[in-house]
Amino acid sequence: MSIGFSRFALPWLIGAAFAFAFGCGEQQAHPETPNEALEANASEEADMDASALDHFRQPLEPYGRWVDDTPYGTVWVPNPEAVGSDFAPYVTAGHWALTEDDQWMWVSDYEWGWATFHYGRWVWIDGTGWAWIPGAVYAPAWVVWQTGYYDDAYVGWAPMPPLWYWRAGVVVRVGAAPPARYVFVPSRYVFRPGWRTYIAADARVSAVAAHMQPYSAAGRTHYQALAIARGPAPAAARVPADAMPAQRAAPDARATSFGARSAGPARAPARAAPSRGRSRGGGGHHGR
Repeated sequence: MSIGFSRFALPWLIGAAFAFAFGCGEQQAHPETPNEALEANASEEADMDASALDHFRQPLEPYGRWVDDTPYGTVWVPNPEAVGSDFAPYVTAGHWALTEDDQWMWVSDYEWGWATFHYGRWVWIDGTGWAWIPGAVYAPAWVVWQTGYYDDAYVGWAPMPPLWYWRAGVVVRVGAAPPARYVFVPSRYVFRPGWRTYIAADARVSAVAAHMQPYSAAGRTHYQALAIARGPAPAAARVPADAMPAQRAAPDARATSFGARSAGPARAPARAAPSRGRSRGGGGHHGR
C-alpha cells in the first residue's frame, strides 16, 4: 500500500510545520495526571540536555546505526532490512492508543520504539531516509496534529520537525525547520485494527489537507511543544463514541524512567546554525 503524505505549496507547509514553534512562553502548569506530572518540569532547555546522546546510544546500537550527517549532525538510523523501504515513523508497525488522561500515545511494535517515539525528533534526510535526533524530554508521541472535515472527519499527524540537532556533542538550533509530512485518517478508523488501510491515498491527500487546520492545545503545559504533541481531545478530533479504544494505555517504564530524571537544565549550550532555507526532504511522499 502506498502511504499518502501531503504535497502543498511552501507557505502552507510552513504554517503546519511551525505552528508549534510560536507562542512558547512559559505558563503556569497544574499537574493533575501521571503524564502531566512527568511533564511539569519539562522545557525546551531540558529537551536539549546532552545526556540524551549518552543514554540512548548503547540501547539503540543493535537496531540501527549512528551517523554523523552533514545537515543534521548525530542521528540514529534504523536498520533498513528490519523496518523496510516504506518505513515511516508513527505509521509503520504500531498504533494509536489513549492514556488515562486522553493523550494520544504511539504504541510501537519495535523493540526500540520505547525510545525513538517518545523522545527526540524524526527527520527525513535524502539519501539516508528517516533518521532520529535524540532529545531528553518524554512525550506519549512527538508529533504535530491537524483536524478537519472533508467528506468525513479526519485527523492528521506528522513527526514533529526538529528545532535542533547535535554536532560534536553540542546542540545546534536548526535555521529552518523542514516541512511536516502528514498522513490523514478518518477519525472513526484511527483506533481500529487495520487503520492503515484507511490512510488517505496520494491522489486524495491534497483535497483532504485543504480542509485541515493545525491543532494546538496551547496553555496546557509550560513547554509548548508538549502541548501540541499531546494532540486533540477525542471530541475535538470527532472520534465517535463507539470508535474509542476499549482500554487505556500506560507508558513503557523504560521510557518514563529516563524522562523522570531528565527534566533538569541543559548541559550543552545551544548555538545557532545558518538558515538552510527549505529542507532537502521537504514535502512529498515519505520514502520515495
